[in-house]
Amino acid sequence: MSGIGKILENNNFKRLGTFIITCLFISGIIMTSLVTKKYDLQEGDIAQFDIKAIKEVTDKLNTEEKQKQKIQSVPLQYNKNLEIRKEALEQIENLFFQANKLIERDLNEKEKIEELRKEAEISLSEEEIKSLLTLDKAQLKVLHENLINIMNSVLDLDIREDNPEDIRKAQDAITVNFNSSKLSKVLRDLGIRIGILEIKPNFFYDEEKTNELKSEAKRSVDPITIKKGQIVVKEGEPITNRDLVILSDLGLLDN
Repeated sequence: MSGIGKILENNNFKRLGTFIITCLFISGIIMTSLVTKKYDLQEGDIAQFDIKAIKEVTDKLNTEEKQKQKIQSVPLQYNKNLEIRKEALEQIENLFFQANKLIERDLNEKEKIEELRKEAEISLSEEEIKSLLTLDKAQLKVLHENLINIMNSVLDLDIREDNPEDIRKAQDAITVNFNSSKLSKVLRDLGIRIGILEIKPNFFYDEEKTNELKSEAKRSVDPITIKKGQIVVKEGEPITNRDLVILSDLGLLDN
């Protein structure tokens, strides 16, 4: 018998061979179990079995949707410019001051109209100026006092820029207040006209503050997580884009 034959018949060699083969077999089983199974899936496919998460991952799409909803719930932020109110009241005061002065001056009607138009900062029409200058001092005083009282209230309203509804509400408030007063029609009409001309936006959009609050709202959203062992895809249900994103993050997509 050759030397090789003797070696093969040696019991020790046989045991060694059996051990090596067994180790290779067990290693193969272990390696197979460690290799993550991947799936070739497309959106709209019907799942043939449940697929569970092999680790914890963030549900990106649902988290982003929740963040979007939180951001959209943040109202636009505005800052109020108090100088608008001050300027309006000053212009009204100046109008009546100039009108009272012109009553005492020895000028014809046309000259008085031109003078008031030049000195006043409120753009009244020629007919409105003429009507104002036909009033005596007592009537001017009554109109002045009523107008200031009404405007003090109306100018406290928040009148947002680029918001016609806010302007309309303020103008309506002036009209209602004068029409409910006991003033003559001439004084009511003049008061309404002067007041409406003084309505300007006083509430201005603050982009920086709005964006800051939106960022805070986004940060306040806790990430939605898929836990290890949680079912991602249920058997018999169609595969969604959200499912594909999660499976991709889990490393379970073959495509």
